[in-house]
Amino acid sequence: QNLFFDEVHFWEIKPKWAVEFLRIVLDFNAAGCNIYWAGLQFDFRREPFRLTGELMNRSHRLMHLIPPCRQCGQLGVFPQRLIFGQPAWVGHPRFVPDTDEYHNMGITYEARCRCCHVLTSKPNEHLRAIFRSLKRSNGTTRRRR
Repeated sequence: QNLFFDEVHFWEIKPKWAVEFLRIVLDFNAAGCNIYWAGLQFDFRREPFRLTGELMNRSHRLMHLIPPCRQCGQLGVFPQRLIFGQPAWVGHPRFVPDTDEYHNMGITYEARCRCCHVLTSKPNEHLRAIFRSLKRSNGTTRRRR
């Protein structure tokens, strides 16, 4: 019996889910199932996903695949969240739903190495201008009289 799980880091959206997921995986493994899983080790802020780390520690065999950095070609250990091509700031939500609304906000990811990964404490002027125009086009801001 084989079980396959992808994007396991998303179980951390709620801590209870992560604990329950780990328990289920360990129960299936103890019952003789082979567990295959994939997930990110770090988020776009360079913070580790605890569940992924726990699964790595408990895995009997581990194949650690690291893509090349999209900037320089070195090992791209960190996911760089981009919003319309600009690095997201650390205050951006850790988890972003995979919906059309967010796709329209231009959110994409690419692998980056330690040197090329960018952490910013606040959105740059380019992103602020984009968000202002999005709010206006969605009618969420009112004009003052």
